[in-house]
Amino acid sequence: MNILFIHLGNQCECLCSSNIIKLLSNKYKNTNITVIVKSKEAEHIYKYNNNVNKIFVINKVPSEIIKKEYDLLVNLHPDFSFDDYFIVNAKEKLGFHFSEYTKKYEEILYKNKKTNKNIFQIYFSLCNLVWKGEGYDFRYYPKTKNRHGVTGLLIANSNLKIYIIDKLNLNLSKIYNIPIRKNIFKKMDEINKCPNIITDDFFSLNCAMNLRKSVFFLETIPFNFSIELFGKGKVFKVPREIVR
Repeated sequence: MNILFIHLGNQCECLCSSNIIKLLSNKYKNTNITVIVKSKEAEHIYKYNNNVNKIFVINKVPSEIIKKEYDLLVNLHPDFSFDDYFIVNAKEKLGFHFSEYTKKYEEILYKNKKTNKNIFQIYFSLCNLVWKGEGYDFRYYPKTKNRHGVTGLLIANSNLKIYIIDKLNLNLSKIYNIPIRKNIFKKMDEINKCPNIITDDFFSLNCAMNLRKSVFFLETIPFNFSIELFGKGKVFKVPREIVR
């Protein structure tokens, strides 16, 4: 089963849809999965995934990959289209521009349309699949160890620290200010030091959930979809005047 999996989104979007790779690998026998991404950073999401056979950045895809015949094409970002890039010869095509309601999900993920679904349910719906609580399929083992009783702060907005101290009970926990890392592997190493994470960054939230941390997510801007915490954490809606 030759599958071409295309996602031209950022690292966070690729991480949130990575569970589809595992599901496809389990659903079909003898899968050969080729992944195409937008950047080297997004490529890191699939680097250690045993279910992925080949990974390419979109502007460096060799001609033999483009000309190959596939059993299934999955496109999880609206930026990829046959008109803008290249035509894929596939027996079945799913995702943006191919599945039902793709315009609706594009408006949810990138515009202003609201839904009660979470981001996993959205990606699964694009693939005509039903989400049953599957987590991430990101294969990396952090080089750091968990420190008992430590709460990690990974805050992009400096005005939130006073708000955090007032609203959350941190008296029984040591505080570790997690440095912001662009490299996802270093980011995972830092997050893994703490059993509890407080963050206002959606990517960091998902990295922490992948490591099965308890997460307090500070929602500084309204999301169009439901925030999934897998039963380990809580969402705090931060008043606008706090983050100004």
